Amino acid sequence: MSPEPGSPGDERVAVVVSVAPEQVDDVLAASSGAGLEDAEPLSAIGVITGRIHPSRMAALHHLAGVQAVEVERRVQLPPPDAPVQ
Repeated sequence: MSPEPGSPGDERVAVVVSVAPEQVDDVLAASSGAGLEDAEPLSAIGVITGRIHPSRMAALHHLAGVQAVEVERRVQLPPPDAPVQ
């Protein structure tokens, strides 16, 4: 049994996969074999998001149609009423 997402034993990272918009369905179908989990396509902009073990990122990058694989970044903005820093 694999650990729950976000738990200490979960080593998967969130990634953003860039592909040509017309290739999203093909890459999506092949991505699970490369190790991508929880895949969500954003077909209009040619992006697939998901989670993958870092050791499998090269396999994902080498799929036909994949242009880039990046670790997802999170940005946290302060609330509107926070003082200017």
